[in-house]
Amino acid sequence: MKRVLLAVTVSSLAACGGSAAEAPQTAEEAAALGYQCGACVWGSHPVGYRCDAACGGCGVFGDIPNSVDCEANTGSFGQCGLGCPLGYHVTGYTNNYNCGIPRTTLFNFTSCAINQGGAFKSCGRGCPSGYAPTGMGFNYNCRPDNAADLSENETSCQLACDATTPCQATLVQYGLVHYCRSMNGGPYRWMTPDQYNVYCNNSGQVCRSDARCSTTHTYCSNPDWAPHWGPPSSCGQAY
Repeated sequence: MKRVLLAVTVSSLAACGGSAAEAPQTAEEAAALGYQCGACVWGSHPVGYRCDAACGGCGVFGDIPNSVDCEANTGSFGQCGLGCPLGYHVTGYTNNYNCGIPRTTLFNFTSCAINQGGAFKSCGRGCPSGYAPTGMGFNYNCRPDNAADLSENETSCQLACDATTPCQATLVQYGLVHYCRSMNGGPYRWMTPDQYNVYCNNSGQVCRSDARCSTTHTYCSNPDWAPHWGPPSSCGQAY
């Protein structure tokens, strides 16, 4: 059935969302998906609006929406309004008639993708929590309006590497697995085992080279065989 086109501002109804792991789970929450009065439940997003007599009045001219069509936040999806729920990043903007009559200066529909993996690109400047920017570029789909602005509008994001990054966290680049480590008190960075074993490949580095991650501190102890790194006690250190 064809949905009614609504020339309205939908930002007030677009305030749905939730984290990536909080899609509706209970039977009651699942029943709240689809068209309903008011706003979407936590863990779902709006994909359309309409006037429904069962939800009350729709304004003098019947053009103010009072019900919203909701879908669960799973994988990648699109939603009415500008922006994505917590746990997702923006991959593009466009117009969608179900979200109201498109305007000429501002889009009304956002494409969202879940924040996961070692790296991804996100519209706008900056990256979601847990990721660090590695560069900027231009993406035609990242323009939130029809303005002829060709400035940088997309950020390349990479899994952050710092003192809080779990020791077991990995980042795959060029087919190689990297781990987040700080060597000899230097800055944290993504390194392959071969790269950080360079710090323990001769006897002069024994008990002098050390490596840190969020919960572990090790010293070079065996440059000639694996494992090359041992606990602080192997070098007479308490930590």
